[in-house]
Amino acid sequence: MRSLILAAVLLTPSLFIACNSGSAPDQADTDSGADVDTGTDWDDDSGSIADQALRCESTGVFDFRTVGVGFDKYDGHIVWAAAVQPINSPHTDTVTVLLETTIESGEFETSCQDSLEENYRYPSYAVVIDADESGDCSPEDYAAVGQFYAWNEDQEFTTEAFDGTDQAQGIPIGFVKIGDTTTWGERAFCDYYVPSELLK
Repeated sequence: MRSLILAAVLLTPSLFIACNSGSAPDQADTDSGADVDTGTDWDDDSGSIADQALRCESTGVFDFRTVGVGFDKYDGHIVWAAAVQPINSPHTDTVTVLLETTIESGEFETSCQDSLEENYRYPSYAVVIDADESGDCSPEDYAAVGQFYAWNEDQEFTTEAFDGTDQAQGIPIGFVKIGDTTTWGERAFCDYYVPSELLK
C-alpha cells in the first residue's frame, strides 16, 4: 500500500508550489454586515473564494490559496482543496480547511483567508479532482499533495496542466490517481483530506 508521508515538500516533481506572504486579493469582501452580491469573487465574510467553503474559519494568520489552469479536459468537474494543520499529531488530526469549486474553462481557484497558523507538526495540503464525478473523494480521483515539516507563512498551490493530462496515464500533470493511497497512521487518503461527512 502506497504512502503519502514525505518529510520534504512535494509528492511529484512536476508540481509547482509557491509559498508567499502577500496581502489578500484586491477583490476581498470588505463589508461589515450581511453579504450582498456585488459581483466580487469573495462569497462570504470568512474570506473564501469557493463555490462552497465546507470548512473555512478565519481564526489564523496565514492564507491558503490554490490556482489551476489548463484543465480543460475536466471542465465541470468538482475540485476540493484541503489543508490539514495538526494540533498534536498528524496521525489523529482532522482537516483544517476544506473548499469546493468547479473547473470552468480549464481553470479553478480557491482561497481561505487567515485560516492557517504557524505549525511544526507536518502540516500538508491536497488538491483533489473528482475525476469519476461521483460527488465525493474516491480511489478513482486524482490528487496533488504538498507535505511539509512546517509552515509559517501563506500557502499557495499553483499548477498548470498545460495540455491537461499526462499523455501516458491520462492524468493531469502533477497529479496521481488516489487508488489505495494512505496517509499518517495508514488512514485512507480521502478520509484524511476530504471526509465525506463534510461534503454537502
